[in-house]
Amino acid sequence: VRFAERFGPRGGYGLTPAYLVAVLLAGAFLFGGGGAEGLLNNGLIQAASVFVLLVLIVQHWQGRRSLRDDAMLPVGLLAGLLLIGLAQVIPLPPAAWHGLPGRDLAESSLRLASAADGWRPLSLDSEATRRSMAALLLPAAIMLAALSASLREVQLWLRTLIGCALISSVIGALQLALDYPAILTFYGWNSSGAAAGVFANPNHQSTFLVAAIVAVGLTVRLKREAAPARGLATTFDPTWLAVPVLAAMTLAADSRAAALLLVLAIPASVAVGMGLRPQRLWLGTLAFLCIVGLAFLILGPAGLALFSDDKRTTILPDVLYTLTQYWPWGSGFGTFSAAFAANENLDFAGRHFVNHAHNDILQFLVDSGVAGALWVGLPVAAVVAMLVIRHWRGRSSRDQSFASWAGFVILALIFLHSLVDYPLRTCSVAAVGGLALGLVFARPRQHTRHPPVSTAKLRWAFAIALPIGLILGAQTIRLYAAQAAVRAGDGATAVAIRPQNGLGLALA
Repeated sequence: VRFAERFGPRGGYGLTPAYLVAVLLAGAFLFGGGGAEGLLNNGLIQAASVFVLLVLIVQHWQGRRSLRDDAMLPVGLLAGLLLIGLAQVIPLPPAAWHGLPGRDLAESSLRLASAADGWRPLSLDSEATRRSMAALLLPAAIMLAALSASLREVQLWLRTLIGCALISSVIGALQLALDYPAILTFYGWNSSGAAAGVFANPNHQSTFLVAAIVAVGLTVRLKREAAPARGLATTFDPTWLAVPVLAAMTLAADSRAAALLLVLAIPASVAVGMGLRPQRLWLGTLAFLCIVGLAFLILGPAGLALFSDDKRTTILPDVLYTLTQYWPWGSGFGTFSAAFAANENLDFAGRHFVNHAHNDILQFLVDSGVAGALWVGLPVAAVVAMLVIRHWRGRSSRDQSFASWAGFVILALIFLHSLVDYPLRTCSVAAVGGLALGLVFARPRQHTRHPPVSTAKLRWAFAIALPIGLILGAQTIRLYAAQAAVRAGDGATAVAIRPQNGLGLALA
């Protein structure tokens, strides 16, 4: 009864949206690791994100979870990406479209079909671009929640992350011990010899686990800051026991890049949990990142020798050629595989087509062109400088400093792994990224008292939000379900679900 009075919908702390976010996070962590192999799961998760996003927007409008002015920077970052994607699907007149670089092959194909004079969008595949924009729903919802969160809510979400990471670790251990039985083989993908857990790709499992290691340190720190009178600062917190488990299963994922990331993740987690001065944390992290970047610059091609036995290095020249071919306007979000297919070196081509560049930075530039580079690169550099200056001058509380720093480290880990892989293409890691981005800018408070809202105002808000959520959610599921049918080779079903799906129409 006391719990319901304090934390229920009418309680003083109003944690009901926090539970919705926790459920969304758990669903994304446990069922969103399939990437292109789990398209239907992705659609359901993104549709659920629509409703959580609308609840948070309604509560902001009501004044119950108001965003601060400085929250406009991360919100504007995601909004800018959405606008770039929107511009890529707007039809252009024939003269403008023919003037875009890299459209020679597409133009030749259209001329064979006597369709070269129509209006065409910049994107080579409008449906793929729409799916890429829909993929922003989940990290946007998680980020908005974190920007207006209390410390109690942040702890709830961090425990959700750690708990799901442990579940995935246990499943990964069973996969190795039992040699991938059918019941533990997800998405039809058997990563024999590597623990993939609830993911299709063991590399993405490792990214998820190293982020959870940093979350362990922040959880311990926030717990100690919230209850110093209980002597927690001098007792061993059992949450630390998760670190060796997560580290061992990161190595069991057989990801060479993630094994290197443990060098940053474990010290960062310990530094946060032990309460090292935030100024030293920021300085140490930036120094580490500068050393890593300098090492890659000095070593040059030799810096990629660690990955010389796989396809990452063999496709790199063709990826760079594709980048120059479509520069400066890009090929459209989600269209890398279509843009790259004509440029792949046939001497190295295998039976599987290359669907990602295995360097998400280069792939993002191929997709977005100069617009994405300017929109993301310059603000990120400005944000890093602003955060370092703000925390170095001590303008944030200790809780805010540790939360911001831990979020920054998680984003840095994802960024570093994205240099040789594409972890953010999965819902699970995208949710982690959204939470980390929110923590970077968050100013969590101990408790948040919410003002009362009139019943009439509440009804009007949800009367408007509910149909919007149903429409957007249904369209999102259709987008992903049609592509899932394409992946299954069923073009007729894909066209029946969504006639705009060009690949489905070609299959049919």
